[in-house]
Amino acid sequence: MIRRKLALLFAVAMSVLATLPAAAFTYKETCNGSAIRWQSSTVTFSPSLASFPSGSALRAAVEAARDGWNLHAPGTNYRIQYSWISGSFGILGDGINSIQIATPENWQSGWSNYAAITRHKRSMCYLFPGAGSHWEEADILLAPNSATQLDPSTNPTPSDTMKNATLVLLHEHGHAMGLGDEDNVLATMNSGWPSPVGGPIGTRNDVHPHGDDARGARNLYGTAVDVRDVAASTFRLGSPGFARTITAPATASRNSSVSFQFTVLNRGTTDETIPVYFYLSPTRTVDPATRFYLGATTISLQYARSITAHATVTIPSTAPTGYQYLSWVTDPTNAIAEGDEGNNAVALVNPTFIGSNSAPSACFSASPVSGNAPLNVSFNASCSTDPEGSALSYSWDFGDGSPLGSGVSVSHSYYSAGYFDATLTVTDSGGATSISRRRISVTCPAGSRWCEPE
Repeated sequence: MIRRKLALLFAVAMSVLATLPAAAFTYKETCNGSAIRWQSSTVTFSPSLASFPSGSALRAAVEAARDGWNLHAPGTNYRIQYSWISGSFGILGDGINSIQIATPENWQSGWSNYAAITRHKRSMCYLFPGAGSHWEEADILLAPNSATQLDPSTNPTPSDTMKNATLVLLHEHGHAMGLGDEDNVLATMNSGWPSPVGGPIGTRNDVHPHGDDARGARNLYGTAVDVRDVAASTFRLGSPGFARTITAPATASRNSSVSFQFTVLNRGTTDETIPVYFYLSPTRTVDPATRFYLGATTISLQYARSITAHATVTIPSTAPTGYQYLSWVTDPTNAIAEGDEGNNAVALVNPTFIGSNSAPSACFSASPVSGNAPLNVSFNASCSTDPEGSALSYSWDFGDGSPLGSGVSVSHSYYSAGYFDATLTVTDSGGATSISRRRISVTCPAGSRWCEPE
């Protein structure tokens, strides 16, 4: 695997004056590493027909990986060409940028944890000042068991467990073009990838390089054209180097709040202010005809970057019940003229059960709410209600560390000065809850010898 960091690849500081020899690959750097350039924006790879027979699912996966970089990395000059070859390949150094399933004999023991690996052959500099070094060849090898261990779907469902062939090859093509591992951002090029699959997958589940990957390709190959493209993704950055799917809460109730994470990408070439709408959807397609609106927010995001944020929405009493997917749509009104409108909607991978029972509404009064210690406060929650009219239970946390109280009305004395958040939790017979808070302010009387601030 290529471990060259993008920071080095981005350091394009000067022109290379030396003439490049003919090469199968396109990477070029000076001997001292102070400058980098590329011979061409088009690279030819030769996949093996023996490994990926015509009409096979794995062949379709290989071609989908090529299309991912060619068609879905917005604004870049980089293009991959395929020249399919039958028969056997030589080893690294035969001048062919090959793609094939490795045999057990040429799959090294140190690669046992990898689904695939990219190897490079480089020329060397000997004469001062030197003609420069370049990558002469890049070979992509898939593990020997790939035909049975990789999901060949070109329309993958986000998963933390199953490795997808198209996404594996998308990742390896990134290494072949010169991108290194990125562990500090959500990227297809994370070093731990593709053990959990990564990359944005929207409504159509097309395979796209991540926004951070697009930035890397543009830095290496230049920007071909200005492009605007925002996207939704169900992935988040987990431990460094690993992408994870975002998990939805298992249950929620009508008339109650629910929180979840969501990821938005700016895959374009300019900074964007992105409107995001949240929905309940009976399926992961987030169909406009069946989705139920929950709320909205706005995300400001630099070009070719992503963000995972937290959303808290209220499930209205009119929301559909049963299993629903929490979902979101970027640029729902098409205010942004995008190069790709098919990656704007996504739903979390697991549904949330929305119970028919609506949550109660917690409400209480407190009197007095301020005064000198000792301050005796009367609390009354008779204004709390339940939409179904079920019996309510009441739990009081007075905010000063004292034992909890119960009942519709209680009283409590505060003996220390300070600010105390009294919290009422109301629970209905179906187990749905609601919370209300009120601040109590307690001061020390003048000349007091026993009252001290908490």
